[in-house]
Amino acid sequence: MKQVKQVLKELMISSILWTAIVTLLFVIISRGRVSMLFGGLLGGAAALVLLWHMFRHLDIALDMDPAHASRHAQLASLQRLVIMAVTLAVCMIFYEYVHPIPAILTLFGVKVSALSYPKMHPHYEKLFKK
Repeated sequence: MKQVKQVLKELMISSILWTAIVTLLFVIISRGRVSMLFGGLLGGAAALVLLWHMFRHLDIALDMDPAHASRHAQLASLQRLVIMAVTLAVCMIFYEYVHPIPAILTLFGVKVSALSYPKMHPHYEKLFKK
């Protein structure tokens, strides 16, 4: 369990770094800086919630029998889809304040952090070495 928490921590840090890069880039190159900032922050926050949700429900599903675990995993996946849909709906409704493009790109922080994990893990090991 300790190793899984460490992986979650590293994935969250990678997602935060991705959010910072994307948000900063959009704030620099755009005219609507405030909406770009809020869009990036909303998407980044949603990405962190998604990572935590995956960690939490994977832990629950591993303690179940296979039939119930499969159903639980499907329900948890649907819940994450709803979180992403609500995030994007907020962006579409409050377009002037929360721009959807950086929100979508920072939501991809979940994927980026998972794909970059093999390259980033050695650096995190050095950083968190006790």
